Amino acid sequence: MKKEEFLNKILDSRSELECVLSKFSATMMESERMVSDWSIKDIIAHIGWYEEEMVEVLSTKMFKGSDLWELELQKRNEAIHDAVKARNLDEVIRTEKDTYQKLIDLLKDLDERDLNDPTSFAEMPPDWKPWSVIASNTCEHYDDHIKDLNRIT
Repeated sequence: MKKEEFLNKILDSRSELECVLSKFSATMMESERMVSDWSIKDIIAHIGWYEEEMVEVLSTKMFKGSDLWELELQKRNEAIHDAVKARNLDEVIRTEKDTYQKLIDLLKDLDERDLNDPTSFAEMPPDWKPWSVIASNTCEHYDDHIKDLNRIT
């Protein structure tokens, strides 16, 4: 995977996500219910949690994150939701945007070799590709939620 191509993929998907999110008022973001009775605010916080995990991987160059990774996906997402649902909308949006910017800055500084070489990250399984792990927690994740959000608009 080429670094420029990968960054563009993330930036394009993120741009689409922001475009869809811009269609919702603050009231709708807090009141509109989606999958598993989550609000749009909850989805934003959820996305931010996964981005924060990638920030940690990129900044430490270690494939070790939250203990929540040990849980099955649905249980992990429920635990994330429980941890962030009490946050107010402004805090959720600000925190997620700050996390996203850190993620992009780290990716811009990342050596292209690191995107493709699992040995660049301590404890990453040798048959995994770092770019694929990052994509599943960023652009691919955004795309999944864009589909959900578009069902509301």
